[in-house]
Amino acid sequence: MLQNYIIFMSLNNQKLINHQIMKKILFSVVMLLLFILTVDAQYTTKRISKAQQAYTDSLKNVKYDYFFPLLGQGAYSEGYDIPYPVGIMANFFWADQGILINNLQLGYKNAYNPGNSFELRPILDENGKELIKFGKNRNVSYS
Repeated sequence: MLQNYIIFMSLNNQKLINHQIMKKILFSVVMLLLFILTVDAQYTTKRISKAQQAYTDSLKNVKYDYFFPLLGQGAYSEGYDIPYPVGIMANFFWADQGILINNLQLGYKNAYNPGNSFELRPILDENGKELIKFGKNRNVSYS
């Protein structure tokens, strides 16, 4: 009877292991397919119509006098049209978050005299009420 139970358990464990292996293989295949699709989406082509060929050739002769982007002259030399580095940007950040302070405890660990240490415990007065209380706290940040 015990031997039959052990064989039954080993068969169930083998099925579980096979199931886990199949899940890993399926996950790997899905990730591989997604990777292939992503790599294919990154492929660029420089096939252009004859009407745009003259414009692209004229870009190769442009003198790029700006500092940014750093490889701007190289992009123009290859025939790519990039925007000029001008613009205005303004950012503002505001955050208002409540701060919850509860379950405040105090403990002390003396490495030199362990008998002088005490574990974490609530800070209570002699009547068993919290000695330290906090009201509503908020943090407001601006940037």
